[in-house]
Amino acid sequence: MDKQQDQDETHERLELDIYFTSDIHSYLSERDGKGGGYIEASSHFAPSALILDGGDNLQGSALSMYFMQEGKIFPSQMAFNSTGLDYYTLGNHDFNYGPSVLKRYMEGLNAVCLDSNVRSSFLPIRKWDVYTAPDGTRIGLTGAVTDYVNVWEKKENLEGIEILDVVSSAKEAFNELKKEGCDFIIMIYHGGYEMSRIFPNVKDTIENRAYELMEIGFDAVLCSHQHLVREPFEYNGCISLENGGNAATYAHLILEKGKRIFAEVLPVSEGPRYEKSSLEELKESLAPLYDKVDEFKAGMIGSSTEPFEDMDKFEGMIHGSTLADFFNQVQKETSGADISITSLFNEEKRLGPEVSVGDVIASYPFPNTLVKIEMTGERIKRSMERSAEFFDIAEDGGIKISERVLTPKVLFYDYNFYSDLEYEFDISRPVGERVVKMIYKGIDLLENPDYTLSVAVNNYRASGTGGYEVFTECPVLKSYQEELPELIMDYFRKYSPVSLKKRSSFRILVGKEES
Repeated sequence: MDKQQDQDETHERLELDIYFTSDIHSYLSERDGKGGGYIEASSHFAPSALILDGGDNLQGSALSMYFMQEGKIFPSQMAFNSTGLDYYTLGNHDFNYGPSVLKRYMEGLNAVCLDSNVRSSFLPIRKWDVYTAPDGTRIGLTGAVTDYVNVWEKKENLEGIEILDVVSSAKEAFNELKKEGCDFIIMIYHGGYEMSRIFPNVKDTIENRAYELMEIGFDAVLCSHQHLVREPFEYNGCISLENGGNAATYAHLILEKGKRIFAEVLPVSEGPRYEKSSLEELKESLAPLYDKVDEFKAGMIGSSTEPFEDMDKFEGMIHGSTLADFFNQVQKETSGADISITSLFNEEKRLGPEVSVGDVIASYPFPNTLVKIEMTGERIKRSMERSAEFFDIAEDGGIKISERVLTPKVLFYDYNFYSDLEYEFDISRPVGERVVKMIYKGIDLLENPDYTLSVAVNNYRASGTGGYEVFTECPVLKSYQEELPELIMDYFRKYSPVSLKKRSSFRILVGKEES
């Protein structure tokens, strides 16, 4: 039997096609600058298939940023309704704009929201549902969003919303679906895999708990949130996979007779396509919106005397980044804090010398806000020790980026840059004991661990995410409502041409010698 004949006979005995996306962050078409997009992905969705999504759709692209400011149009809502989304779960970033915006977004969706661990009297959410396929097969579906939303999100954005423990809520939903006599039971999880299952020395938080969910008894757990592509695998009799981010990939599952599941994760450039008039109509509807966004992004807001760069991740982490210095300068100016801490992103970025709205959005693509906290020298050191973990000694005796932060996911965005401090890491020393110098205006903070400073940091880092739990111990002096991209734009409008006032001052050492 040749391969094509084998495929044809396989498809004759199939019960249902399922397509799954997640973390599209409103990247809908090639005009969003990421290539592909959700429209491209949905061109592969077979007619009459069950279409699922794992959340994080309100925030991300310049398109969503522009129209969220207007508060009237949700481009991802338009896309989902046009492509026939059936079920979705909320992502952590879907809570970023508060309950009233989330309510309007959800009420305008034709799809059903499944979140077993979210309680709200005003949001249209179901704990679970049963979908009956054309041949009578009953598919039980439930969802959950990482309960780390309770850590990250501002309290006002969760007013009237309760987010419960993921695993206990999922067990309750699973048991209810078992009573319904479902042929398959599937979990849509806005969360990922515990790193401790891959690296035994890593301490997990409750952010990612997919393996625990797979131990409940689900036939499939569809993961998201980590922006990783994880090929389908089986654990405890459960099939699991993870989609990447920004609509660069989609997952295809086939539920077969005999309770078998075929699954694959594909780039949006691959797979059979289906002509759909709804997609052409969607493109026509979005075209004038993209035109508005392009005009918005092209608006010039200022200039810099030099380009601010993060064009080599390794060099920047070792010797400093002018882009990180600039972000710290904005945070320090806005807050009046003694020092500032910032982090960059996995992708290389450049800003200036001519600066448009689109340039700022590209260089700082997240809606983080600013927080001013109080830290002692001892707590600053503890936070620095986490950043010092990013390095190891190379075979030639020099410095290399540690595999701890490269596998299975690149974590450059968890590396901190500190302004207005002179500091040194000695990576020949054990992890946790690598900070060997920490000076503020002549004051040795290692010798004065109780000395306090006000510190500007974004709300994401202030939540303790990325191994920086020490930040959650620090008193909050002030929280700022404006998102950091807005603060950066305002800084250019006020001070152009902008120049760096001070470069960061740190060294990464191997023993007594600088690498």
